[in-house]
Amino acid sequence: MREEIESGAIRGMVTSENLAEAWYKVNCCRLHTQEDVNLEELTLSAMGLINDAKCMMDSLLSWNKGMTRQASFYIRDNIA
Repeated sequence: MREEIESGAIRGMVTSENLAEAWYKVNCCRLHTQEDVNLEELTLSAMGLINDAKCMMDSLLSWNKGMTRQASFYIRDNIA
């Protein structure tokens, strides 16, 4: 049981780090495309969604809560 909790926490931390990296990459794209209003709206929306997911992940970790394996796969698949 302890091993599962620890691996879940590590998976959560890795997912949180990946979300932070994804946010950074979208922000870099936004900086290069801010002249185009349509792209600006898309990148800002994407950054907001990524930030929301990261906040939820960080909250789960701080509350020592886990998530289902399916939820973890869904988040990681959408990052890649």
